Amino acid sequence: SRSAKREGSCRALLPGRPGSDRRTEITRAPQQPPHIVPARRRRQKPLRAHHHHDHHGKAEDEHTGAGEVTEHFRQGHDEERAEQDADLAAAGEDDHGKDHHRFPKGKRTRGNDGHLGGKEVPGHARPERADDEGHELQVRHVHAAALGGGVVGDMTGFAAATYLRGIDFIQIPTTLLAQVDSSIGGKTGVDFDSYKNMVGAFHMPRLVYMNLDTLQTLDARQYYSGFAEIMKHGLIKDAKYYEWLISNMYEICERDPETLLSMIKRSCEIKKEVVENDPTEQGERALLNFGHTIGHAIEKNSGFQMLHGECVALGCVAAAYISWKKELIEMDEYYEIRDMFVPFNLPISADDLDVAKIVALTKSDKKMRGGKIRFVLLDRIGHARIDDTVTDEEMTAAIEELNFKDED
Repeated sequence: SRSAKREGSCRALLPGRPGSDRRTEITRAPQQPPHIVPARRRRQKPLRAHHHHDHHGKAEDEHTGAGEVTEHFRQGHDEERAEQDADLAAAGEDDHGKDHHRFPKGKRTRGNDGHLGGKEVPGHARPERADDEGHELQVRHVHAAALGGGVVGDMTGFAAATYLRGIDFIQIPTTLLAQVDSSIGGKTGVDFDSYKNMVGAFHMPRLVYMNLDTLQTLDARQYYSGFAEIMKHGLIKDAKYYEWLISNMYEICERDPETLLSMIKRSCEIKKEVVENDPTEQGERALLNFGHTIGHAIEKNSGFQMLHGECVALGCVAAAYISWKKELIEMDEYYEIRDMFVPFNLPISADDLDVAKIVALTKSDKKMRGGKIRFVLLDRIGHARIDDTVTDEEMTAAIEELNFKDED
């Protein structure tokens, strides 16, 4: 359990690092709750005896009755709402082209008993929180299971992170991309307002179970889509693994079980090492975004008609091109990286790319910081770096390199 109260002390079991069975036990004495001072106090009418005069002019004191109490609070609410309206008017309803939304104060706005903001949520099943004797039930022992590809895993993980402020879930990935990438590391979320994975949470699965036989059921396009993330792992972290992938390309394309086992195991190890060093992407974990800045923009521009792995492959080629033009890698290294996607049936060019729109879409990348994109580049095969100096002109040139022309 998350905590267990014992005679004036607080005891908790904390999980160890991801992938470890070690647990840490801590014990601390209870503390008094801090004194909280509200940032702003609103004027409220006190609930007290009202002083008034009767028809004879005699002063009398009497306590407010139930009806008057209701009226008293109604008047107070009207005053507070008028004050809020004044605040909104002062701020301007059309500031920055956005409307201001007002909701009633208090926790009831969040929703309860299957209601959200006063509206019933269809299909809501309220968990029983207490038995007949009033003992709280362990509702957080509910588990969720994500059986499917990356989208299923992301949505299930996000639901698990949010429901009851977090329940356990397990990943059962059935695609190559999900097995080597999205099921590992605890990133969950959904797209929102042109931003990729903008609404989400870091929520580690309790277990990731992979049955490699599911890979034999994938069509060729889905299967090879996952290879873009595998190639990425070699390019950013392990040059020997990158060379092994090239040496074993025929076995990989034939979906040889022993080769697939070795490949998936090494990719999972690389991502595990990175995630353990930086679980919430404050530094090193950002290297896993190699190929994703331009790749996500191409994916969005295609109306999601292209698969994620196909767009990541194009993004990796673009990032390698920029690395070459910045003299971080040699020209021969760039062309080798580009051409190595071809045997695995991944694109290195695309028709009719809207270059200006794709560059604009990179600005909605959630990895931007201080108005600059945190781009991931290579300074050699097997080693990557974060660079925030990539210009729009450099991105434009890289995307133009991807744009298929008849003379190509």
